[in-house]
Amino acid sequence: MTSQPEQIIEKLSRTSRRWRFIFVTSALALLFSVIVSLFVVQDMIDQERDFARQKEEEARQALADKQLVESENKLLQSQIAELQALLDELRNSGAGSRELERAQAVLDRIKGDIGGLSVGFFYCEANSEASRELAERSAQAKPATSNGVWTARILTDETNKTRPYRLNANVIRYEDGEREFASTLRSELERILDVEIGISRRGSVQPSTENYVSVFFCDGALG
Repeated sequence: MTSQPEQIIEKLSRTSRRWRFIFVTSALALLFSVIVSLFVVQDMIDQERDFARQKEEEARQALADKQLVESENKLLQSQIAELQALLDELRNSGAGSRELERAQAVLDRIKGDIGGLSVGFFYCEANSEASRELAERSAQAKPATSNGVWTARILTDETNKTRPYRLNANVIRYEDGEREFASTLRSELERILDVEIGISRRGSVQPSTENYVSVFFCDGALG
């Protein structure tokens, strides 16, 4: 027969083991919760980093396009200055009117290329299988007389979820003074691609892109 002190000791021992089990279980649950939270936080950080990297890449690409256009325009300006000097020499040398007209026509044509609009053809990631082909075909349709830069680029789902995008249709966006070009471009693209394309002025919340028209192929991108 177990004595009363021994019974008390046994009871305390069982209680101690039970509380030890509860403590260990709770500690493990807390540790697991912390680990899961860390993974969630890390995933959020990775997503933010990827989004920031994507925005930086888009900004770098836009800057590269702008620099290319500026470089080409500088070259054209140099050619214009040389041709203008030659035209002045022709006038001073008493050249005939036909020669002067031909020289002036060449000069006017090159002047018409200055400030040529560049076009970015964006295809939405959500429907990239169909829209990428449209964007690439559009970029390849650049007229030989155009001095602008025409490129096809992706518009990621992450970017399209933010203002000022949220696009769910094909649309051309333009700045003041670019409407005529945008309308002509729209008609030509609809003829070549056999798709409907909307057209709208770029909103005030969007960054200014002077001499740069954006075409988005995003029909059904937001489901």
